[in-house]
Amino acid sequence: MKPSSMEQALDDRRLFLIMDQQGIVTKVNTGCPPTLFGFDPSDMVGKPISSYVDVFQKEDAVDEADSARYFQDLLVDLAIR
Repeated sequence: MKPSSMEQALDDRRLFLIMDQQGIVTKVNTGCPPTLFGFDPSDMVGKPISSYVDVFQKEDAVDEADSARYFQDLLVDLAIR
């Protein structure tokens, strides 16, 4: 057994993901253990990040399309900064 550094231990428990401009998760790292979040991270692929991270949810969204537009505008605004 090889000793592990704290940095390596944290990396083993970190979730990396890629999203498209609409906030849909397109890729996640396969190294994140399913027990960390209570679900398999690969289940996130194809779903909006707002389903998992409520900071991206619009409280008064009429439907998922409205929420997706809000998220896209937020991403564009962050990219401009």
